[in-house]
Order: sequence, then structure tokens, then C-alpha cells
Amino acid sequence: MSPRRLIVVWIIPNILFYIAFVSAIIFVFLNSDKIREAGQMGVWVLTLFALFIVAVLGSARIKYWLKQ
Repeated sequence: MSPRRLIVVWIIPNILFYIAFVSAIIFVFLNSDKIREAGQMGVWVLTLFALFIVAVLGSARIKYWLKQ
């Protein structure tokens, strides 16, 4: 697989991770009272943090590849 094709293969899931992160933030803000009542706010915060870290690390990897 060529390096350019590999970059494209990494860009598509990375964009999807950013979309999932933004969607999860919207979901948590809209349902924060119910999530807090159920005692699951920690799980959602951890999920948001994990989505953010994966998206940022994917972007960093793509940026590194583009510099080469």
C-alpha cells in the first residue's frame, strides 16, 4: 500500500472519531441530569476523554506522516 493511500486510510477514521467526540459531548450535555441520576457521569467523562485522546493522537500521526 502506498504511503499516500495509507494516510487517506487513517484520515477517514480520524474524522469519524472527531464526529463521535462532538456527538458524545452534545449527548452528555443534553442528558447530563439523567446521566448524573444514574451515576454514570464518570463513565461518560472517561469515554469523552478516550475519544479525544484517540482523535488527537491520530491527528498527530497524520501530521507527522505529512511532514515526511
